[in-house]
Amino acid sequence: MKKQHEEENKINQIIKIFFDDDDQIELEILQKKNLLKNHLFTKKKKGPPLEYKKPSWAQVNEDDADTMTLKKAKSLLNKLTVEKFDRLSDEFVGMEWNSEKLVAGAIDLIVDKAQRETHFVQIYAELCVKFAAVPLLSLGESNEKGSKQFRRMLLLRCQAEFERDPEILRNEIEQISDPEIKENRIAQIRSAILA
Repeated sequence: MKKQHEEENKINQIIKIFFDDDDQIELEILQKKNLLKNHLFTKKKKGPPLEYKKPSWAQVNEDDADTMTLKKAKSLLNKLTVEKFDRLSDEFVGMEWNSEKLVAGAIDLIVDKAQRETHFVQIYAELCVKFAAVPLLSLGESNEKGSKQFRRMLLLRCQAEFERDPEILRNEIEQISDPEIKENRIAQIRSAILA
């Protein structure tokens, strides 16, 4: 800093020797303009932001723990195959099933997947057997015989599916105006009923 100040003083002395007073004033104006331009147009180094904020495209919704658990369960069900059954089913059953809402959500996921993917029905049935064998300690079940609560909830879900009113489905189909969407919905209902 001191060297820079000394150099500026030397330059000013040399300028005074070669220029008269009028030229000196013009030169000072030019110097001030150049300093202003340099100040305005040079990029300033920015330090790290005080608080990091992800851009809007990279932000993840902050879902509650139940939603995240069900998302992970759905992910595991999507990866489930005969070869990976032991590892993934152990991971699925070992997840935190700490509320009836979560268990009901897991049952809905399993039943929906079994209805849509009829070629994997046996795998989903084995998964239900494995799930029923593990007691849900966080829901107050004892460690003796497995999960009675899971079996009861699965039975109620299957019974509700079986007793579903066909009139409601007909009304739903009749309200669809697009023939392609209507055909897809009819195919989904047929495969669910046949499964």
